[in-house]
Amino acid sequence: MKAKLYGNWYKSFIRLYKGRSDVIAEQKEGGEYISIEGAGLTFDRFLDHIHLRKTYAIYNMDDLKRVHFGLFDMDVFPRNQEWKYLLSGIEEKRKETLQVMKTLMEMGLSVNIFCWNFLRLVSIF
Repeated sequence: MKAKLYGNWYKSFIRLYKGRSDVIAEQKEGGEYISIEGAGLTFDRFLDHIHLRKTYAIYNMDDLKRVHFGLFDMDVFPRNQEWKYLLSGIEEKRKETLQVMKTLMEMGLSVNIFCWNFLRLVSIF
């Protein structure tokens, strides 16, 4: 059951966040990222990422040099705090997102924003 669910999440994720298929960046201790050649976001890497074992960055220009997405990360840390504090942090991130969205629209760009909420895709605007 979980394998099928994770597989569906993975398919949705890579459909929305199309990037290079030959390389991905992995965050190491200390915060620096290193490039890993040979494959993009594989299913195993996706699982490591959603289970918070590893942090990856997708190169958002695909193999044909097209950009399909921009990413604004809305993580609220620490994740293990009480729900009322998490909600406050989420509200602050929502305000930041609205400001980013407003700025992009003022630049004449078309904007679609989605939120992965515990890996359930929901539109927040």
